Order: sequence, then C-alpha cells, then structure tokens
Amino acid sequence: MNAPDRKVRVFISSTFRDMHAERDHLVTVVFPELRERCERLGLEFFDVDLRWGVPDKNVDGESANSWEYCRKWINEAKPFFICLLGQRYGWEPEPHQLKEDTDQQAQAADRRSITDMEVHHALENDAHSRRCYFYIRQAQAPITATEFVDPPPLPVKLDALKARVEACGRPVWHYPCRWTGSGFTDMEAFGKKVLEDLWSGILRDPRYVSREAWQQVLGTDLAKDSRYTDESQPVLDDLAEKLIPLAKPPPKNPLEAERDEMQRFADSRLKWFQGREQELNELLQFIANPAEAHDLPRLAVIAAQPGQGKSALMAKLWEALQPKETKEDEKGAASDARRVEDNAPYLISHFVGATSQSSSSYHLVKRLNDELDHSGIAFPERRTPEGQTKEEPKLDFQSLCQRLWDRLGDYAGEQRIVILLDALNQIDDGHELGWLPYRLGPSVRVVVSCIEETPTDSENPPRGIQSDETQSAASLNLREKPKSENSAAEKVLAALDSRHPKPKRIPLGPLTADDVRTIVTSYLTEYCKQLDAPHVDAICDEQKLPKVRNPLYLLVMLAELRTLGGNDMNQHVPVLIASMGTQHPDTVSLFHWVLQRLEQAEGFGEQAVRWWCLYLALGRVGMSSRELSDLLVRKLGSDSASTAQRIERALRRYLQRRGEQLDFFHGQIRQAVMERYCGEAIAVQGHHDIANYFRSLADPAGDQSWAGDRERPLNETAAHLIGAEEWDDLCDYLTDFRCLDARIRAGQVFAVVMDQRAAIAALPELEGEARRERERVETCAQYGGALAAYASDCAKGKISSLPQPPPYSRRREVDARPRKTTTRSDQLKAIATFVQRQASLIVEFPDDFLAMAANATEGPPLSGAAQNADEVGHPWLHRNPRPPIPYLNPLCLVTLEGHTDSVNSVALSTDGFRAISGSSDNTLRVWDLNSGQCIAILQDHAASVNSVALSAD
Repeated sequence: MNAPDRKVRVFISSTFRDMHAERDHLVTVVFPELRERCERLGLEFFDVDLRWGVPDKNVDGESANSWEYCRKWINEAKPFFICLLGQRYGWEPEPHQLKEDTDQQAQAADRRSITDMEVHHALENDAHSRRCYFYIRQAQAPITATEFVDPPPLPVKLDALKARVEACGRPVWHYPCRWTGSGFTDMEAFGKKVLEDLWSGILRDPRYVSREAWQQVLGTDLAKDSRYTDESQPVLDDLAEKLIPLAKPPPKNPLEAERDEMQRFADSRLKWFQGREQELNELLQFIANPAEAHDLPRLAVIAAQPGQGKSALMAKLWEALQPKETKEDEKGAASDARRVEDNAPYLISHFVGATSQSSSSYHLVKRLNDELDHSGIAFPERRTPEGQTKEEPKLDFQSLCQRLWDRLGDYAGEQRIVILLDALNQIDDGHELGWLPYRLGPSVRVVVSCIEETPTDSENPPRGIQSDETQSAASLNLREKPKSENSAAEKVLAALDSRHPKPKRIPLGPLTADDVRTIVTSYLTEYCKQLDAPHVDAICDEQKLPKVRNPLYLLVMLAELRTLGGNDMNQHVPVLIASMGTQHPDTVSLFHWVLQRLEQAEGFGEQAVRWWCLYLALGRVGMSSRELSDLLVRKLGSDSASTAQRIERALRRYLQRRGEQLDFFHGQIRQAVMERYCGEAIAVQGHHDIANYFRSLADPAGDQSWAGDRERPLNETAAHLIGAEEWDDLCDYLTDFRCLDARIRAGQVFAVVMDQRAAIAALPELEGEARRERERVETCAQYGGALAAYASDCAKGKISSLPQPPPYSRRREVDARPRKTTTRSDQLKAIATFVQRQASLIVEFPDDFLAMAANATEGPPLSGAAQNADEVGHPWLHRNPRPPIPYLNPLCLVTLEGHTDSVNSVALSTDGFRAISGSSDNTLRVWDLNSGQCIAILQDHAASVNSVALSAD
C-alpha cells in the first residue's frame, strides 16, 4: 500500500444548490485528468465533495453538512482547499446546532454560514501547509432565481466574505460562464484554471516535488524566482516535464519498469481487499509444501466467475510472500540492524493486462527468463556438444520456452521459486499453455488464475456475445461460431486440467457480510463520506442485493454512488440504495447505469458514448485512444476529439491496456455495451466505419499502393470487412497482391491465412461449402476422439473395434469437376490455397512471395496478378512452362513444413485442430491445422521419434 504522504486530497467548499454545474465539471472532467497526472508522480488523488455522505438522521440538503464534520475533513484533506463563490452566502446554523461551546459562542456573537466558517478555518489554521484557491463566478443569475441568489441581508455578508478572500493573499480568479435561464453552463475555462492551479500546486509542494529538483531544473535562487514562488501563475508544461522524472526517477531498465508497473497494479487491487483468509491460507500452505513430496501438485489454479476478486487474491498472495525484514540477532553489528529473512522465496509476479506488453505470451516467457537471469540463482546450463562454441541464448519464442523448461523442470535449489501468473485467459495467444513447463522441479511453485465461465450464470452473455474478459467483440457480426471454437478461458482451463498431476484448485466463493461492510466503510471513508448505519445495512443485505457479495458489483456500485451530483443527495442516495436490488440486480445492469450516467449526467451525449463504446467493443484486439478519437471525429465531427478523451477518462477504472490498445477489463461491461447499443444493423455499421478507417491508414493515397507507415491497419481491415458484410471489398482486399505483399513483408503470413479462411467461411455464396467444411471438421474431431478412446482401451487391455475413418471420396469428386467461370470467391479460394500450402516457405523467404505466386500456375488468378503487383520489376527466373491451374478446392488442405528429416508418425488431437508429428530429426512438432503454423517444438530426444500417441485427455 502507498504511504499516506503519497495521497493528494482536495476539499471543495461552496454553497450547494447553486454550484452543481461547477462541482459536476470538477468531478467528471477536471479530477480524472488530474488523477492521471498525479499517477505520473506515483501519487493517489482523492476529492472531498460533501454533497452527500454526511451522517445525519434528519438530512435536509445543506443543513446536513454539520460544521464539525466539515472541519474534520478540511483538516484531513491536505494540501488543497478550493472555494467556489457565486450569489449565495449559504445556510447559517443556529448556535444550538453546533456541538462545541466555543463554536456556539462565536456563532451567537457573529452569525456565519457553513461556507464562511470553512473559508475562515482554512485560512487561519495551518495556513503554511494548506494551499487555498478561490474562484468567484462572473456571470449573474437574476434575483428571481432564488435557488441561485440569496435574499437580503445575506448578500451583504457575501460581499464581506468575498472581500476577505480577495485580501487573503492566496490566488483568486473570477471565472466566466453562461446563465441559461435555469442554470449555468460553459465551464471549460473554469475547469482548465482549476486543473492548472492544482497541478501547479502539487509540483510546487515540497511533499511531492523537492526543492532540490526545482533547483536542478531552474538553476536559480528559488526564493527569487517567480516560476517557483508565484502561485497565481501555472507551471508551464515544458518545466513540468523536466520536474516529473526528478520527482519520480524512472526505472533503471525495462525489467525494473515492468516490476514497478506490476507492483502498482497489485497495490490497486489490494486497496479494498477484505477476507479470503481460507483461500489465502490454502495458497500459502501449497507454496510451503515439502519439496520432497512428489505426490503433491506444484501448480495451483484460482478459478472463479468474473468479478469474484481473482486478481485481488493474487495481489494479496504477492503481498504475503514479500520478503520480511527481521531484526539482527545479538551478533549483529547494531541492535536496530535488519536483514531479509533467509527462507524468503524468489518471487515473480505477472498480472496480464497490467502493462502494455503483458498480454503477449512471448513477452511473458521472455520476462520470466529475464527475471530468472537476475535472480542470482545458479541454473545448470545445457551442455554444449564437443567441438561447438557456446552460443548466446536465442530470443525466438521456441528457444525462450525451451530455456524456461530447462530451468524450472528439475530445479531443486534451497531457495524456492514462486511464480504468480494472473488472468491467463487475458493473454492474446498461447491459451493451450504449451509455453508453461509441464514438469516443475521440487522447489518450484506456480500459481495461476483464470475466469471460469458457468453457462447457468445469469451474468454470462448469450451465445454470440463472448463473456470472456479478453475476447474482443470483433466477431460480433452476429454469426454463430463453430461449435469446436472455445473461448480463451475454456482453452486455458482445459489445458490446465490435462496436466499430470492435476493442479490444485482454489475456488473463490462470495464475500462474507463482514467483508462487504468493511469494504463499504473503508471505501467511503477514503472519499470522506459516511453513511448512517441503516443505509450501510441496506447495502449489506444479501436478500435485497443478491450480487453485493461479488467484489466487482460492490465496487462498481460504490464508485457510481460516489460520483453522483445534484440537489438533495443526502436524501437521494439512500433511496437509490434501497432500490438497487430491483433497479440493478447484477453487474451487467450496473454497467448499464454507468453508460447512462455518461450519456446524461456527464453530458457526453448518447451518440458519442454509443459509438465510442461500440468501436471499442467491436475492436478485434481492442482499440487505441487515437483510433477511438479519430473514429468519433469521423462520425460526429471535430468537436468529438475532446469528448472521446473525456469518455476514456470517465471509464478508465473499467479499462485495461493491451499494448497501445485499450480494451474493456470486464466482460460484463462489454455485454452491457452490446445490449444497450448494438443491434445487428448497428454492428454492421460500426464494422463498416472501422474498416474504412483502417483501410485509409493502410492505403492513405487511396491508389492501392498500401504505403501506410503502420502495420496494424493492414492486419485489422479484413476482420472488419467481414463484420461489415462488404463482400466485394473483402475479396478485393484479400486478392490484391500488392496488399498481400505488404502484409507478408510485415510478417503477417499466418494472419493472412486466417483472414482468408475466415472470409471463405463468411462469404454468403460459400455458406453451403463452409457448412460442409464445418461438418467435415466435426467428423474429424469425432474420429480423433474415437481413436483416442480406442488407444485408451488398448492400453487398459480392453478389446474394442478400430473406428472407421470418415469418407472423402465425395469431396474429391466434387472438387474435380471442371469450372467454366471464375468468380471473385473462386479467385480468393485459389490464392488462399496457394498461400496456405506455401506458408512455411513464404515465412522463410517473404521477399520472394510475388515470384513464388507468379510461378505457381499458368495464367490467372495467380501468375498475372502477381507479376503486375511487382512495380519494382525484380529480375525473376520464370518457370517455363508453368504448371496448370490447380483445382480450386484441392484435397491437400495444408502443407506442414519444418521437419528437417523424414516424418515417421502423426497423431491428431480429439478436437481435430491440432496435429503432433514425430520425425527422424529427433523432434516432435505441434501444429495448428487451421493456419498450418508450428506452435511448439519438443526437442532433446536422443534419437529419431518413430511413434506418437495422445492420451484421451
């Protein structure tokens, strides 16, 4: 947890009924940006807005804000006090309504409003460490607007208060805005000034940025330099950028930077953690199990439904395993000397989604190896054959995996290695977990977490809307997935369950009633709010709020309650709490409330929120901030750029970063977006917008030269053309050899294969053929399962009949029939067949792709198109004659290339999507039959692999 002095608080003082526009602008626009800036300094930001959350049994608007409660939080909320003044002096309590005798006597002698008392207390007490800023509204409401203007004689007292403020020596700014006839609007200038003042105040406060840092940047006498002393002037951006790295030195290297980000992520999850003592003790016992216990698992899995607090428990385990400092014994050099306990494990934690690269399986494996490199632990290195020089470790994925397997497979050192991997379902690839060592040494413990989808769970989306937190909704063109395609979470859990011995399972149940009560109290206290006991009881009542024991539901509800604004909130909030069980019975409905708030209360508008959220939900692997902003500007006009940024900040707590891309952190908010905004026609329109945007980036000149300077648009366009059902443009895109050449040179060979396969399956004119292909795949899967069962029976000594393979003759006859015409889909299938069959060769020689295509067949669709795409005019050796045009659907579906010697045996997985081959080159290779890509190499066999078999699971 961060130390208290790393917290920045601001107390907002004003009369209430006339200042909701200003307060709402601060809470929804200014403070989210200030919070981001504070995080750059390693600070936490909290705003104290007492429009509700003041304990009083007889709440009646402003009078609920007792002076004693306000004074307490002015003292607690350091270092900032800001005061907003308009045309109201505010409520004046009677002397007997104050608790302390001195306050009663002062009030009897000179009646003051609560706002006046707040201002005098802030200025007169602890003035040197408190930074006060005052903002006086310029625009005037008519005297008939009694909600905004006090009657005589209160304006006289208000003028005296303003005079006191003007003479106090602290910054005062008269801000412009506009009276609409019913309220005030146009708060942008006001918000910008408050942001400048508070940010500059943070930078000038020695608790956050030292004088030494300023001295280093300015190189002058700070006492005489107005850039440091004049708080009425903002700190300029270029100066701030020089101060930030001095106030919070950057990490020394990328590995340290990653550790810092992981720690920050863990701290954020620990903030409201409560309970889970049984689960935590189970995990600690698992890690402490004796190394020599061969029958006990060395891998544990935390699996639970979304929102149950898996990441929080992993963060708590990370905290519990941190090396503890112990006092030196009597032989130590000094009595207060400390040392790290001797038996502390070497701990590596990886929270997927916490950093820009953390969701890549390559980056994860590389980071694990890098951390082990820096551990100081001596691992036996692989022996270099005689006569060969030792090589530097290779950085390709298979070599990194092999190195990790070698290190962890037999490690039995005295210092235990503990690896925590959170949210494996959120990695972009590698859901089969082939990169995670199957064998773990006696001194290795691995704990992973993954969501566990339950079909009967009411919060799980229906078929066609993926609830998996990492699965993008790009495939939401409302077409049904093949039954054999599982979500990332299902694949991860299946891969974990197939391991031997079985991993230890740590299920997560709901929070206890005491946990809920503690979280509610501590969360509201952090924001200087307090509910009366009956209202806390209402939140904790599981009968009225069945989902309240789900941590995600509870925290979303509290976050939304905290940001509410408007009149009579001390009365309104209890009513909301009482109706929460019927109005928002589950987390998805809570996120509907979040979206409604963005549309209405924060003034972004339904259209801006709809399209920003939809573009993000439809993104195949998320969308970047720039992409979302550009798309919204294209849709709604140039003014939408700032709106896009504000929507992102408002939703920030529910988003994660995946590289440069944002994505929804929780499947429930994605589901809410799709339910609220996405009919079939809207989804098609959204994909259309995204496809056109990416195509404009990939081909900025619009001449099909594909000269864009970024690779991502090339990789994204096809998926969105499918979603937009733009079949002609899709075929043109996937058969344009200049585009294919650009993608292949960018390393997207297997992505091209998958795009072409997806297009062929989606084209309406090929739906019948796609259906037959799915039936064939399912038949193969059933046959593979029957073969595995047969092998299992044979191993157990049972007698059973060998299953018959499915027939293929009908397909051969259909494919062999001559075609009289060539359609766009025929052209696409022919090119796709060539790319898939030659994928391994194209990967090895990407610069020769056009030459290979030109020499593949005689005439269209390959030879002529490929030659025309070669604008440079490379010298080629042309085959003469070229082979004839192949069948459009040849029986050979894919060529798997990579073994360097003969292949002796092949086995299929039960789902029909994986093959394992054994070769005389002493390796096993695992193949993805969809793309033809080799996804794993199992090596170190002493001789050729002559036979391969798979167990039934």
